[in-house]
Amino acid sequence: MYTGKYTDNTLDLVFTRIDDNLINKLEIFSPNISDHEAVIFDVLLSKPKSVAKGIHYCTIANIAPEKFCEDLGHSPLLCSTHTDPEILVDLFNNELKSLLDLDAPLKSKSLTGSIGNGSHLSLAK
Repeated sequence: MYTGKYTDNTLDLVFTRIDDNLINKLEIFSPNISDHEAVIFDVLLSKPKSVAKGIHYCTIANIAPEKFCEDLGHSPLLCSTHTDPEILVDLFNNELKSLLDLDAPLKSKSLTGSIGNGSHLSLAK
């Protein structure tokens, strides 16, 4: 702790964990323009580790509406005689997944970058 030269008030505090060794070259000086003093120091931070993450997606916007409607017209869901809602929901989900796999196949991309506050991931080429 450092106290100012004109009063016994503490001007600034820098909190760190003792084992982190984040603060280096701490300097306190008076620029002689006021009764305040400047506190300058280096913060020793390392760049976050880069991570790779895979994502999976399909491009629904590229589906041809006419072809999708035609494929939907041949769906076993339309001629199903089931009345059980759970069976019908399963049929619907399976048929929709099948049509999406056909008309908008699943694609994969790898993202690389650092993850944290203010960071971003970018598509790997």
